[in-house]
Amino acid sequence: MPLLLPLLSMLGAVGEAMSIPAIATFLASLAADIFAMLAKKFGRTLAMNATIILLIVTMTVALIMTINGMFMALSYVVPPYLSQAMALIVPSNLVPCMSLWFSAKTIRWAWTWHFYYIHSVA
Repeated sequence: MPLLLPLLSMLGAVGEAMSIPAIATFLASLAADIFAMLAKKFGRTLAMNATIILLIVTMTVALIMTINGMFMALSYVVPPYLSQAMALIVPSNLVPCMSLWFSAKTIRWAWTWHFYYIHSVA
């Protein structure tokens, strides 16, 4: 009988310790369900906005590289004094600013004119 008493107290401690993983499992499943509901609700809108941002960034980078490449090609052809004069007039951030402006205008045009087609595909 004296050996049974420590065994019973140990079983009670194990029962209390097992309730902590059960609570953690319940909270994790609750958080997963809430996340799944929010992902279902906001997933399409988030995907569309991320696509638009990706299009603007990609088009801006492509335009910057293209315009810089054209300016580099022109610098071999034009006389050096013309390149130096343009460097004095044109600011150094003109190419990124104009590329961003043009790509934003183009994406906006595509979005407003093809709104129905974009949403029907998505």
